[in-house]
Order: sequence, then structure tokens, then C-alpha cells
Amino acid sequence: DRSMYRFHIALQTNKHAYIIYESGDMYHVPVDGHVYKMETHPMHSAFNGGDSDRIHLVMEVGLKET
Repeated sequence: DRSMYRFHIALQTNKHAYIIYESGDMYHVPVDGHVYKMETHPMHSAFNGGDSDRIHLVMEVGLKET
């Protein structure tokens, strides 16, 4: 749904944890206190190739049409 946005705040991660899109684009969300907007309509997945857990606070926000 293109009217939905997902926001991530990384609480714990490692340098081997990524969000991977079907296009092959890969993104690492660092623990830096910033909020990252992620596109959720393209096919995507999360991958953790590290030895520690990947913990994100995730918020999904929808836009209401008026």
C-alpha cells in the first residue's frame, strides 16, 4: 500500500545487518538515534549476518485521504 510508510529506529544492530530490496539495493540502519523512512511497497526483507541481535523500533503510519 503506497499510502503507508514504515519508520525504523535501530536500538541494537551490527555491521552485517541489512534491509534488502528485490532490486538488490541494501541498506544498513545504524544505531545513531535517527529515524529512517523505509519504502514498504517494493518486495524487501531483513538479513542479519552478524553474531548479535538486530533490534529495531518500527512504526507504520498510514495517510488518511480527506
